[in-house]
Amino acid sequence: MRLSTGGRLVAPLRRLWRGRRPLILTYHRVAEPRSDHWALAVSPKHFGEHLAVLADARRVVRLGQIADRLDSGDLGDDAVAITFDDGYADNLHAAKPLLERHSMPATVFVTTGTRGSPFWWDEHEQLIGHANGAMKDKFLTTWRQLKTASADEREIAVASLRQQSGLPPGTPPDGRPLSEDELTALASGGLVEIGAHGVSHASLPGLPHGLLRREIEEPKAFLEARLKVVVHGFAYPYGEWNAEAVIVAKASGYRFACTTAAHAVSRRTDPFLLPRFPVGNWTREEFAGRLARSFA
Repeated sequence: MRLSTGGRLVAPLRRLWRGRRPLILTYHRVAEPRSDHWALAVSPKHFGEHLAVLADARRVVRLGQIADRLDSGDLGDDAVAITFDDGYADNLHAAKPLLERHSMPATVFVTTGTRGSPFWWDEHEQLIGHANGAMKDKFLTTWRQLKTASADEREIAVASLRQQSGLPPGTPPDGRPLSEDELTALASGGLVEIGAHGVSHASLPGLPHGLLRREIEEPKAFLEARLKVVVHGFAYPYGEWNAEAVIVAKASGYRFACTTAAHAVSRRTDPFLLPRFPVGNWTREEFAGRLARSFA
């Protein structure tokens, strides 16, 4: 990938991007954790490079603009929306300053039920990584069990893993969720819009109707009461949805909802099934190349 001395994309690449369809990008963390099994983290350096590439060759818009203009088709093919899932504290401390530097909006979908506790998948990764070989061999097995467990079952299972690992009690994982004060700070200024991502990050398909409604409705109510804003967007945890989840999301007052289907937006896109491309810890050149191919 050829770049000029100043890092701006040369004219041939700019022309290559013309005519591409609108894209929605998904990040999780802006950090450099010691362990990152699920590749959720992008380093601050690389995230800054990604924003510089977008500033040069695309037009970053609010996610709601894409959702609201699907039918009209007047959004423009150079539009890109930036999203984050889960609600990590580094979204405030590392990502927001870079977004402010480039004056680029983003949407952060927050899991509201952590109450200051680590995300279970981070604690699982930490405990398995510190454990003996036999436990490490069961990484995916135990992860799948925790994913489908109830909150109470998961707490018991994680406590058992902690005991087996030998890790000193109270040792925190690399990443942590936003505190309520940090959530307020993230939303302040209006550049970062807050969306909902469930209460417990439960996979929605297969949940009893009452629990499914709770996972979709309660985070909207909590965030609106805390932030004094209207929450317009929902992101299905793990990108997993079914017809019932879509119906409940619409009835709950959301304007749009996001999946993890990795393709571009079109006029036929359902606003409650918005596709998004996951972004990795790529260099400027890697990100620019993938963007030029619309992440094909």
